[in-house]
This record gives sequence, structure tokens and C-alpha cells, in this order.
Amino acid sequence: MLLVLPRVKISTSETVESRAWYFAPEAGSSAIKHLRFRQSGKWMMMSADLKKMVKESLERSRKWAEDGWKVTFGPRQLEISSLQHALDLPLEAPNREEAIGYWKNVEGISEEVSLYLEAALADLEKGDLKAAENKLYFAQYYEKPLEQYTKTSKPVYESILKR
Repeated sequence: MLLVLPRVKISTSETVESRAWYFAPEAGSSAIKHLRFRQSGKWMMMSADLKKMVKESLERSRKWAEDGWKVTFGPRQLEISSLQHALDLPLEAPNREEAIGYWKNVEGISEEVSLYLEAALADLEKGDLKAAENKLYFAQYYEKPLEQYTKTSKPVYESILKR
């Protein structure tokens, strides 16, 4: 059952949009949800869901170097799976510097992606979906070198494009 309440026209200097509230108990939620309907006729993702996705991505991206993943270094295929693991290795350990460099690079990319995700979240709070989309584009762009391990920003960006 989907109960749609009346649309309300809202005019700003930039755009005219309609807002609709609906109630969907079969979705497991008793809350009234808010959608936007733009002149293009395209229903936009509910801002609350998108904000939640961005917040989860932000939390994960901040922990890439800390949580890590399986990475091997050198001809001996020495597994060093996080920045802390690399720093804890003895100074004379083979591939220690290479591993520290790799995980410091991951940490830097993590910080960059986090900045864009924070900016996207701020844009969503202001209701600027286009600016948030642009920030998410840059977040997933910076994440590309680590994409096989992280998969943090790209799913959020792709979900905003599908809407």
C-alpha cells in the first residue's frame, strides 16, 4: 500500500519543484518519507537514504589504512595488511619501507576521499543534490586506485546517477 499525500509547489529562483510525502508501511517503516519531483519528471532518491549511504561510506573510508586488506610485498610475498602492521615490523624487516609507503599512500587517499564525502554530506544537508553528486564523483575518482579493495564511494555515486 502506498499512500501519497498532496504535492506542494515550491518556487525558488533556480528551479520549480514539487514535494510529495508518502507512507509505505510494506517497506518496514512507519515514517513519512520525503521525495522531490523536479521538472524533468525524475523522482530523486530520498535525501535521508542518500545521507545514510554517504555517512557509512565516510566511516569506512576513514579506516582504510587502519583496517587494511591483504597485500603482499616483495619476492617472498610477505603479507602486510595494515599501516600499523607495517609500522610494527622490525627496522631490518624486508619490504618494511615499501609497505609503509603503500599504507601511507592509502591513508592519504583515504583522507582525500573523506574530505569529498564530508563536502557531499554538507551539500545534501543544504539540499543541493547536484553539488553533492559532483563531490561524490571526485570521491570515487580518487578512490579508483584502491577500488578493488574499498568499493566505498563508487556505489554511492552510481546510485545517485540511477535516480
